[in-house]
Amino acid sequence: MPDRSDGAPVTLGRNVRWNRVAQRLYDPEDDGELARAIAFAVADGEGVDPTDLSPPLYEVIDADGIEQAFFGPETTGSARDGTARVEFRYAELLVNVGSDGWVRVYEPTEPGRA
Repeated sequence: MPDRSDGAPVTLGRNVRWNRVAQRLYDPEDDGELARAIAFAVADGEGVDPTDLSPPLYEVIDADGIEQAFFGPETTGSARDGTARVEFRYAELLVNVGSDGWVRVYEPTEPGRA
């Protein structure tokens, strides 16, 4: 997935332009569950408290499954250095979770076109 560190919009298929509105680095050794990091990143992107997310995150994705695939006991140091990603939509937002631990949240530059 294209990602610009300078904050410029990115284009992810179908001519929809996205701006990154939040990001959070997940560390499996210190941060507990991946679901919490995703919830906080999405909440930051929506400008709400994580407890106010609607629908609840567990109704949209299987965060435990992503955590096991990217950070479970079968993955070791070099596996975490890869570039595997999972993307999903949460309302108007696009959420990208990477095996490097980065959770990035994007909103469309033109709402309603996503």
